[in-house]
Amino acid sequence: MDTKQQHKNEGGLRDFLKKSTHAMSSEIPPISTPPLVSQIAVHDKEQRQKIYALIQNLMRAITESDFTDFDNFFEPKAVMNRLNEEIIGRKLIREFLSGKSKTSSSSYRLLRWLYDSDKKFVSCEFVKRKKANNENHSTECFVSWFIKLSPSDDNTIKTWYTWRDPYYSKRIDSVDQEWPVEGWTESKNIRQYKESTILDVIKAKFQSFENRDVDKWQEFLHDDIVVRPPWNFSTNKSDCLKGFDQFHNKYDHISCSIQEFLYDYTRPNQACYIQLFSSNNKETGQKCEDVDYSFIEIVDGKIRYWRSYFYEKSETRSFDRFIREINESSIRSSTDKGQQQQQQQQQQQQQQQQQQQQQQRN
Repeated sequence: MDTKQQHKNEGGLRDFLKKSTHAMSSEIPPISTPPLVSQIAVHDKEQRQKIYALIQNLMRAITESDFTDFDNFFEPKAVMNRLNEEIIGRKLIREFLSGKSKTSSSSYRLLRWLYDSDKKFVSCEFVKRKKANNENHSTECFVSWFIKLSPSDDNTIKTWYTWRDPYYSKRIDSVDQEWPVEGWTESKNIRQYKESTILDVIKAKFQSFENRDVDKWQEFLHDDIVVRPPWNFSTNKSDCLKGFDQFHNKYDHISCSIQEFLYDYTRPNQACYIQLFSSNNKETGQKCEDVDYSFIEIVDGKIRYWRSYFYEKSETRSFDRFIREINESSIRSSTDKGQQQQQQQQQQQQQQQQQQQQQQRN
């Protein structure tokens, strides 16, 4: 893609952000391959293979409880941030994971991973299955990693964030049973977005949320948006709007900001970020704050898929509570639909009975 065309594409989405909610299909032509520069692509391909190997080796070390080469994965003063608690130093990280492996066994299925070659950030998402030694069943959940690599060229881990979906935990009889369906398919309509453009979308969405401007906020939500968590329950755009109102009725002084942002140019319509989200409970006056991980997919300049993970042990969660409002709105909608269907069925049955009675009289 030449420079003029790229500027044209960027200008189209920026006009959308500033002026209207027009779809971007006429502004940004689809691309069939990632925008690779040949001289960079060769080196980057080798680097990505190394990153993928690092992910696999780390998974294998945890799964097999084999920490022989564990020190090769981390800087000496690496930090593991788990449930918003830090474990500092690769020795303590190894001891922590080794201790966990003595009381339970785990297995992982890698769903996807993204790599920001400029910042050397890595994100991964997994289905995780865990079995405690004193239990006959296993537990299935979804987890994510956000990794910041060392600035050196040895691809060692500097910081390792881990999250899980607190709303999805399923008991399974065997770790070998069929893997769950994710409930989302990537759009085939891949379009070219620069990192700065996706950042503009997120920041504009943040600002409209902070200002309680639901009309502007919904402009950034695709009509076919799917929100997670939880993984086993779908929420749509109308649920988001209901959750928006419910949350703002209970909380004020809302603030959203991006702490870290990952952009993988081979997935130019996807991104993930770590956000700081805070608000104030109107009833109690308590300030709520949490650090969360989010993944998004952009289609036609709007968010089509939006998935988040939380530190579920935080006592003052905020963004978590907003997602909960969305989920509850979705549950209420499903209940209302179910009740409507039940009422319709009852009415149909009554009509049929009346018709039968009329026929008998005749």
